[in-house]
Amino acid sequence: MDKKVIALIVLAVVIVGGYAAYYTYATMVIIPEDVQLLKEELDAASTPFINESDIESLENSANLIESYDALSLMPQSERDMVAQNITSGISGASIDQLNKIKQNFTENRERAQKYDYLFKGDVANDIRQAYSDQLFDLVDQMIVLLNKSATDVRSGNSQAFANDLRELAKLAREMNQYQEQIKIHLQDAVTKLGG
Repeated sequence: MDKKVIALIVLAVVIVGGYAAYYTYATMVIIPEDVQLLKEELDAASTPFINESDIESLENSANLIESYDALSLMPQSERDMVAQNITSGISGASIDQLNKIKQNFTENRERAQKYDYLFKGDVANDIRQAYSDQLFDLVDQMIVLLNKSATDVRSGNSQAFANDLRELAKLAREMNQYQEQIKIHLQDAVTKLGG
């Protein structure tokens, strides 16, 4: 036999053997770990991003701030303090927390690539759909809105701040609705992985 043919056969055996080893490792180690992680994500998605009562509080606050032009009654030092509180946490959603959520979504979305390599494209697709671009856009919109809200508070613009709170409430509701889709896709992925 020609040396090139033997070399190609050996190379093919090495590649197939390497893939078989990876597949075995993935089946015994990676997939069970991912099933556990996806179950934890599924549990987290069962809790609203922001509770409806907190969303209603945002809307009520918006109405009060707008009706009384509340920011014009506050001294600048208090407005600065409120603006700082907005960027560090309003109804549980601070910019840092939103960035951490986005990072978590990115890591989970990247997990889908492993399943492409394992010829489990249906699982990869479920993971990608759970953490779609729409979800990232919602988080980005919230981050921009929190920064804008802080600026509006510092400037004393009650109308703009009230509108920011209403928009934040709207985005929070969208995020809560989107979590329902996340749960469906994650449950499908867990089921397909045998969890």
